[in-house]
This record gives sequence, C-alpha cells and structure tokens, in this order.
Amino acid sequence: MRYKDYRDHDRQKVMSLSGEELIRRFLLHVLPKGFMRIRHCGFLANRCRQAKLAQVRQAIGQAEHEATESEPAEVASPRYRCPHYGQPALEVVAIVLPARRLIPIKAPPRVTARTH
Repeated sequence: MRYKDYRDHDRQKVMSLSGEELIRRFLLHVLPKGFMRIRHCGFLANRCRQAKLAQVRQAIGQAEHEATESEPAEVASPRYRCPHYGQPALEVVAIVLPARRLIPIKAPPRVTARTH
C-alpha cells in the first residue's frame, strides 16, 4: 500500500502488509455501535487551532484570555491518582447525566381474545 509520511516532509512511501494486518489497521477506525465520531474542522482543527483562535478572538473584539489576580490560574477539580506511580491519571472535567426522555415509553397494546 502507498501512504504519505508526514514526518518525512510528506513523502510518498510504499509498505507491504499482510491481509490480516491491513484489516486490523482498518478496523482501528471503525467505532463501536452507538458511538459517534467527533471531528473538529475549520478554526478548531488541531493543525492551526492556536493561530485561528487568535484571529477569531481579534475579529470579535475579545482580548486574549489571561489569568488575572482575582481569578486563579488553575481551577481545582477532583483528580484521580495512579495507584502504582501516584501521578495524576485522570481529571474530572464534567459529569454528563443521561438525558431525560421527552417521549414516554408506552407498552405495546394488549391483545385480548374476543368471543362472539
């Protein structure tokens, strides 16, 4: 298969893969049922996010966000530590509760035997 090596100045390269390895790499991109892929485009794209966000802020007249004396530089949030290394392993950013159903679930209609 041919691919573009971004680390080597976008050079085209050729790689030989077994069928099993090709399928394995392909399936890494398939999401489980019920999951949705989120991809940032435009000014939120990873490659140019910092420069584009600065342009957007300038266009809407918002100054660069800087921590002031009245606002702490880092907001304390619960952190979970790795039991082996003791380093922060996970930081809780938000807790998302399940959405409330707007349409009530109705039971299927009962089938009753009619006698005539």
